[in-house]
Amino acid sequence: MASSITKIRPDGTKVLIEARVTIEWHRPKPNYEIAVCVCQPKKRTFYGVYDSNDYEYRALKIVDRAAYILAKQLEVCTKEEMMEAKMKLWESIKPTQ
Repeated sequence: MASSITKIRPDGTKVLIEARVTIEWHRPKPNYEIAVCVCQPKKRTFYGVYDSNDYEYRALKIVDRAAYILAKQLEVCTKEEMMEAKMKLWESIKPTQ
């Protein structure tokens, strides 16, 4: 299940923040992910904020890669905007009663 929000910056840059939750039968807990993509002004294609083929990323240890990804995401959007995407996802999957 996924939910996304798009923010437009004053310079015309579009930022897509997507929150995803994956529930699998063989994992005891759901897997939550946040993806941040950027579209430059007057362009149509969104690109991720980090490149996994970049040597700087590949030189990191596995445990340090999550911190690297979060730092790259925070260069483009704020934690409040990420939380807004998470809350939109929660509103779409929460039980109704």
